[in-house]
Amino acid sequence: SDLDLPAQAEILELLLAIDRTDKGMLMITHDMSVALRMADRVLVMNDGCIVDNFKAEDIRSPERHEYTRNLLDANLSLCGNLWGIDFGGRNA
Repeated sequence: SDLDLPAQAEILELLLAIDRTDKGMLMITHDMSVALRMADRVLVMNDGCIVDNFKAEDIRSPERHEYTRNLLDANLSLCGNLWGIDFGGRNA
């Protein structure tokens, strides 16, 4: 989004605080660190097709699709690891 980082972080923390018992949330983002911080499951799409579908905790799996790895590498090279997520040796 066009929010500055402190505002984005505040909104994401508010979303995390919502009681998700019996509720679901769909979040669409290009920011892999946000997806991994917010989601239990991550679906990655490329050209309108799902190319990867995994539990967020499985991001370190070498079985991740090449497009997923490229998104992750791009995010880390542009932004660094803002959330302190263990990307399995990819903590730029």
